[in-house]
Amino acid sequence: MRLLARVASPYWWAPPALLVLGLSAAVADGVSVSLVVLFLYTVVGKAVDAVQSGGVVAHVFRAARAVAGESSTALGVLIFGVVLLRTALNMAYGLVTTYVKNRVAEDMRVQVHKQFLAVSYDYIQRHEYADMLNVLAKESWSVPDAYYVVTRIAINVCSIAVFGVFLVALSWQLTAIAVLGSALVFFLTQRFSGPLRRLYEEAIGLNNRLAHRMLTTLQCMRAIRAFAQEGNDSSRFLAASLAVRASFIRMGWGQAFVGPIGDIGHLAVLGAIAAAAGPLSISSSVALAAIALLYRLQPQVQELQGNWLKLATMDPSLRQVRAVLDTADKTYLPEGTRPHARLEREIRFEGVGLTYPGAERPSLIDVSFAIPAGATVALVGPSGSGKTSLVNLLLRLYAPGTGRITVDGTPLFELRRTDWLQRLAVAGQDVELVDGSIVENITMGRSDSGHPGQREAAAAAAGILDFVRQSADGFETWIGERGLHLSGGQRQRIGLARALYGEPQVLILDEATSALDGALEAEVRRNIDRYAQGRTLILITHRLHSVLGADLVVCLVDGRVVEQGPPAELMQRPDGALRGMLERQDPE
Repeated sequence: MRLLARVASPYWWAPPALLVLGLSAAVADGVSVSLVVLFLYTVVGKAVDAVQSGGVVAHVFRAARAVAGESSTALGVLIFGVVLLRTALNMAYGLVTTYVKNRVAEDMRVQVHKQFLAVSYDYIQRHEYADMLNVLAKESWSVPDAYYVVTRIAINVCSIAVFGVFLVALSWQLTAIAVLGSALVFFLTQRFSGPLRRLYEEAIGLNNRLAHRMLTTLQCMRAIRAFAQEGNDSSRFLAASLAVRASFIRMGWGQAFVGPIGDIGHLAVLGAIAAAAGPLSISSSVALAAIALLYRLQPQVQELQGNWLKLATMDPSLRQVRAVLDTADKTYLPEGTRPHARLEREIRFEGVGLTYPGAERPSLIDVSFAIPAGATVALVGPSGSGKTSLVNLLLRLYAPGTGRITVDGTPLFELRRTDWLQRLAVAGQDVELVDGSIVENITMGRSDSGHPGQREAAAAAAGILDFVRQSADGFETWIGERGLHLSGGQRQRIGLARALYGEPQVLILDEATSALDGALEAEVRRNIDRYAQGRTLILITHRLHSVLGADLVVCLVDGRVVEQGPPAELMQRPDGALRGMLERQDPE
């Protein structure tokens, strides 16, 4: 309810409006039922008996007779007008509900999407993509659905109250019987809400696992086929699908019992009222009006019961959405407030330590070194030594646990994040491509994406321009989801062209040419060397011979800097780390 109140607060006017429309429709419904009773008495020639029956119903009958006279035709027209009014009120209610429900749905999608973009990167890494996609695309709809259900519950309660006023005015004795009987029916149906909620929680969990299984199949299709695992994957998918089917069948069977119980219970209440009218000396016109009102009231009571159960079954979905939107258990890295124009002197790591959430040991320990502006700095070391962790810190995906990073003496996280990242670009071994065209992947939605000369220059430097020109649609060639229509080398070169396109001041190459053959890699490296003149280049590679031309080499082992300096100086050390790595890589 707190979640619904927060999401629906911009539409504060909707609940009162819906309440007024719903109540007005209920009043019109009650009046129309009373007029139908008068119409029946008028047709059989006993309208006088109905008018003289006493109570509020007699007042309604006399008011109707004053308008329509004794003509059954005029009374029919009056009833038709009241029914049209009720229909118009219901239509207005539906239009307002549809508008607000879809606005709430849109707001919820936007909030969930913004949360995924704003929350710290470790949250994204710790959660399954299938689960996050399920919350964004499916479970977020539970919020507007719940908003609608809660609104309907309020309308149901108010409508029942309106009908109750009519019933009390007719006969408090019959009203007491109706209230006691309806309460008993409501209690019996609510007995199913607890088990139904547990069944729905189970169904949601199984459906999430099925979505994860589907996503795994689609993402790993090449590996599944390459290792002839179609049968095993199909068996696992079938098992997950059967579990979902069985769970939803159990939930459907549980829901199927609620309707008949309500129908039988309300029919019994009507029978009890009809049987009690004689012993209580209640006139036939009053008893008939009460039964007619209760008959019209029954759908409202049934809807209330159904909505109450529906709200209970929505609870697991709403909890998932609230868990995503909750900020108390999440971290958010600072955006920074200080403007940043360009790197003037250096980037400096001062005693930096980093331990990823949930990791048993730190990835970086007391790392200290400087990256001079305009220099080429190589980060080398075995796999898992912390090189990529340094890149993650520069990209502000994580914040150091200890120490600090400064840019020209200013703490990195005090700089405006957008300013900093606009002057930094990274190209890596694993390239994240979007399902779109080559130009969309190179420009990544930048506002200047229509500059053909800039994108062609970036593509040429990355060694991808010839491939683009040979493609049927050129830069508009569709590359498929995650670039699956391309080779590994082509994906890497598009990623490199993306990094070069923005003409960054700081360029990070993290094994960015590992998928290229020797000749092509050499050509691309020459292009990058020309491009990098006057820029800061951070180079990460396992091909250690390529780092000998760097201005500075930083060697890392197990998250620590074991040596740093110009490569020529490091190679002079007999027991130096860089020299040892080169000798192990190239014994000859």
